[in-house]
Amino acid sequence: MKKLFSFVLAILMIFSMAAVMSACGDDTATDDGTIINDDTATSNQATAADFFPKSLSNVTAYPIDDLSLTGWQLAGGMIDGVEMEEADLTALLSNAGGKIEFVFTDDKNVQMITGLNTIDGTYSLISEDMIVHMVFPEIEYYGVVTVVSETTVFMIADPKQPGSALYLSQIDEQ
Repeated sequence: MKKLFSFVLAILMIFSMAAVMSACGDDTATDDGTIINDDTATSNQATAADFFPKSLSNVTAYPIDDLSLTGWQLAGGMIDGVEMEEADLTALLSNAGGKIEFVFTDDKNVQMITGLNTIDGTYSLISEDMIVHMVFPEIEYYGVVTVVSETTVFMIADPKQPGSALYLSQIDEQ
């Protein structure tokens, strides 16, 4: 249990460097999945801005058909809107025992696997299957699947740290 607490604390410490970005207006999604600022959205209409971390708000999101039986490993990230340096990534991985992976075991369960332990959680697809919501005992993430330089990337963020995100690359099954 101490290792779990240490891991969660390490992630929260990395994310705590991020300042809370102020929200301007409501965000909505375009047909291609890009979340954009739209000051004309009505206040009683639920939009992505109600829960979606700002670090993911300008990312082109693609519909997610099925995440079950896929795995994703940490490949990078951003802190307060600034890309992580290699030293930041190395420190985060070191605090997590050398690896951080997310494995979707079926259509509702996900595991966060580190070099220290495995944490079980659940997930669901929301917002017309464009956003993944993952819930673990002490943390939750929202994520989108996007493409960067012709590579599929899963970007996740803690809504309590809206300016930070983790980038995950798909684990090749060999």
